[in-house]
Amino acid sequence: MSSSIYDALSIAYYIDSQDMGARQQAAFLQRIYQEERDCLIDLYRNNQRKFILDVSYWVDYLIDKVTFDKEYPAIQKDLQQLGMSLQVFDYEDEYADIDFYFMQLRLRIKYELTQGYTRIKLRTLLRHYGYKRRSPKIMLHISKCLNHFHLLPTQKGLICDIWDLSLDEMITFKIEPT
Repeated sequence: MSSSIYDALSIAYYIDSQDMGARQQAAFLQRIYQEERDCLIDLYRNNQRKFILDVSYWVDYLIDKVTFDKEYPAIQKDLQQLGMSLQVFDYEDEYADIDFYFMQLRLRIKYELTQGYTRIKLRTLLRHYGYKRRSPKIMLHISKCLNHFHLLPTQKGLICDIWDLSLDEMITFKIEPT
């Protein structure tokens, strides 16, 4: 998990999952850049054009992955001849899917859900990522994700500790107020 919250590929995954049209995508990217510039990786904080172009590249890639994968070696070769390279992000982390889940959860709460929160059982979350039980390692990673993405786990309106909850208790996630 990087020190910033959003990168181009993560936002592209979210856009792809929401089936946004071109205008919706442009408005969404503009809103992200205006409201959460500090949450972007350093490369994009002062370069809106690069941010939009990189997200657009990854959205196009996700839409037509087969064609892009076939053409990738030729693209790399052309870029090398120009003295450039395509930056590919590393998502080989053991918990990358969980990182994506919480990043997308933050985006959904902030930009999609009108009530400003979402709810899930801990068991459902773990099962979705192939875990049957909570281990200290996975719970520590979830805690880090919550801190990293500024998400508050609550129950009945009060902030709670996910370590103390049973697997079948409903957790409400909200974005920390700034």
